[in-house]
Amino acid sequence: MLASLAFVKVLLLALCGTIWLLSPNTVVPLLLVLLLATMGILSYKADVWHKLYKTLKNINKKHALLAACITAWLGISSLWHPFPEQAFDKFTSLLITAVCMGLWVWSWRYTSTAWHRWNHVLIGGFLLTIQVLALAFVWQEHAILQLADGTKAPVITSMWNKGTAMLVLWLWPIWLLLSQRQQHKLGWLLVAIVALLVAQTDSLSAQIGLGVGALTFLLVRYLPTGFTKILWIGVGAFILTTPLLLWALANFIPTDVMQQLPNSSMHRLAIWNYVTELIANQPLWGYGLHASRHLGEMIMLPHGSIGESIPLHPHHMALQWWLELGFIGVALITTALLWWLHPRQWITAKKETLALWWAYWACVVVITSVSYGAWQTWWVAALILTSALTATIVKADRT
Repeated sequence: MLASLAFVKVLLLALCGTIWLLSPNTVVPLLLVLLLATMGILSYKADVWHKLYKTLKNINKKHALLAACITAWLGISSLWHPFPEQAFDKFTSLLITAVCMGLWVWSWRYTSTAWHRWNHVLIGGFLLTIQVLALAFVWQEHAILQLADGTKAPVITSMWNKGTAMLVLWLWPIWLLLSQRQQHKLGWLLVAIVALLVAQTDSLSAQIGLGVGALTFLLVRYLPTGFTKILWIGVGAFILTTPLLLWALANFIPTDVMQQLPNSSMHRLAIWNYVTELIANQPLWGYGLHASRHLGEMIMLPHGSIGESIPLHPHHMALQWWLELGFIGVALITTALLWWLHPRQWITAKKETLALWWAYWACVVVITSVSYGAWQTWWVAALILTSALTATIVKADRT
């Protein structure tokens, strides 16, 4: 019975992940996650609602107040969006996403009397994802899309880049599980397989994120414990100074260096420069939740072509927070994030566990700094789910 239930969960996880990757920002991923959470809850004891009540009752009041302030500011900022009804729709979607992800993690962690027995389900789902992506890349090399006008073009790779980003995010909690079981060689083998797979993709953000994550792991693993405090301060300073840093990056790169950059990189710099100018005009409360797609215009790019100044979003999560939520929203989110990452929270974790924890967050910072919108449903859900599960695994591995 135990083996059959585990097999069903592996299949559900793989099915949910596959449809999630292939779906645009629709309600399909949310419905799948909600279904998964509901099935998880129904498969446990009848006192599940009592356990949920006790969990909510024991939540730290200050943390709950901070979460409420962030939620309220997201909703309030919708009022000065160019189209408030669109902003409110996005706010509702984000709220549902957060609730679904929280319920999923809670049902997995707190309603099971044998949570550690289900860790292999995550490993199984992860290995299935690797196989699906590997086959997808092979198929993609030979796939041709027939266009309406009779011409042909290669299949768009964006969905596979999303899959690569998810793969890199999930690597760290899976490695943590293997580390807990003292399967260190298997963990490094898994890293090598993922690295080889990611190297075959067009996702530069995932490649850099994986590299920076691995470097952070080595630094935290072999340097004194105090190094984590430097990382913690660095995260806060990076978020708070993002507009200034990106403005300087876009304006002080030498011309000869700029000309050597790929067109996509030059376009990113033009986007960031344009967004920092908008932020300077309204730095305190921003332009409203999800307003980025309505603030752009056509501009001359550094390589001489015409392009959008903001193609849907700034392609930098912290910069989008500044643009849409202003300093008030950024201060609230940064406070919550720094509380979550404070070294005091994880001081009793083993050195290797702590290194993998910070490697995960280094990877997150890199990917969110060059790709994806801050409010894309699939991405927000992935960050909530992987960070919560990683934290759960770290807290279970105390010295």
